[in-house]
Amino acid sequence: MQKAMTKKEIQQILGDTRELDRKLQSFRKSAEMLSSSHPRMIEQYPQQWVVLYDGKVRTVARTFRAAIASADKLSLPRESIIVRFIEKNQRTMIL
Repeated sequence: MQKAMTKKEIQQILGDTRELDRKLQSFRKSAEMLSSSHPRMIEQYPQQWVVLYDGKVRTVARTFRAAIASADKLSLPRESIIVRFIEKNQRTMIL
């Protein structure tokens, strides 16, 4: 049987909980922006890769590699960005 972790052990793994909360809120903003603004993004960025960070489109590129390179130049933390290809014609899936 595995021993339950103590609060101190959990805090060591998580690190600064305020910083973790800030990062999660930033990611949430980006995810919400992507889902709520997707129709508008289709018009603005058709057939392009967008990089979202902290609820805002930070960079746009024609290729995934270029989008990541641009995000790196802006010093955006890779673990906190959302990268999405905006398809002009969405595919309909029939199950």
